[in-house]
Amino acid sequence: MPTTPTTDPLARLFRAVRDAARQHAQDTGEPDFEPGDLEVLFQEAYRLLDADQRLELWTADAVLDLLEVPEFNALVAPLIPEQPAAPFGVSPSREAWTRLPTGNVLAFENAGTNPEGTDYVRLVAPDGGECAYWTSDEWAEAPVEVMGALCGALIDVTRARTLNPAQYYQIAPDAAFPPGVPYTPYGAETPPPATNPEPTPDA
Repeated sequence: MPTTPTTDPLARLFRAVRDAARQHAQDTGEPDFEPGDLEVLFQEAYRLLDADQRLELWTADAVLDLLEVPEFNALVAPLIPEQPAAPFGVSPSREAWTRLPTGNVLAFENAGTNPEGTDYVRLVAPDGGECAYWTSDEWAEAPVEVMGALCGALIDVTRARTLNPAQYYQIAPDAAFPPGVPYTPYGAETPPPATNPEPTPDA
């Protein structure tokens, strides 16, 4: 199959890995070495993905096309978990979002909620906890400070959690959380009791 030249070093590396696996099989006369080498790399790459990234992999267009093959459809398709409507803690109806390399999510009002833009930006952890929240008033009054805090939180999840302990609450009724994670329901003033209370000593 002809390939398109690319200057992307990672794309070139990916093609070099495929070529090396093929050459390994040819040089040793062992055809099984090619899929074996690629399986090792696939397993390691999959291990490094977080839960959201794994779901994205299984719902990518190329994978969905592969699932049309009868063998894949019969053996693989039934095991793929359902893709959630949005990351945990994010409202799919009122927010837009982007996933960050740290594993966190940057969420803000979507165009349907606020056609003029957004009145806030917030940083949400993989389990739905809100690590940081900035309003339009805050960045209007102190743009340098807010942008500095935002940029720092984008690249350093530990710093974001240290400065702003995660808050668990529904920003809208359709925001979901993982099983077992206690959160404040939408519209509630106080958080509900923990779902896993500390054991009490026997009397």
